[in-house]
Amino acid sequence: MDQPVKLAKVSRVLGRTGNTGNVTQVRVEFMEGGSTTGRSIVRNVKGPVREGDILCLLEWEREASSTPINIETNRTICETTRKLDILFRGLLEILEGKWCAAAISWALRDMG
Repeated sequence: MDQPVKLAKVSRVLGRTGNTGNVTQVRVEFMEGGSTTGRSIVRNVKGPVREGDILCLLEWEREASSTPINIETNRTICETTRKLDILFRGLLEILEGKWCAAAISWALRDMG
């Protein structure tokens, strides 16, 4: 049984969504005969996507409703994760006796 598909062109990338930010929220405009119809909806896309991409939608009535993660919040989360990674790696090295007090103070100052 063949399902009808609709083609939709990505007109705007709105941002990342989902618990881990692994889904991209985009606004798409439906296409008929190679040109856009003017009707647009917001959809969630898993995988790489950019403006101008053409999507084949098997289901086109439902619109995505979750709010994308704020880009600044996403940057803050990434930076905090990076700093925590540096801190934990340093703590492991301290426990293994690889660092002296001067190196510890330098690392903490650098994280600031």
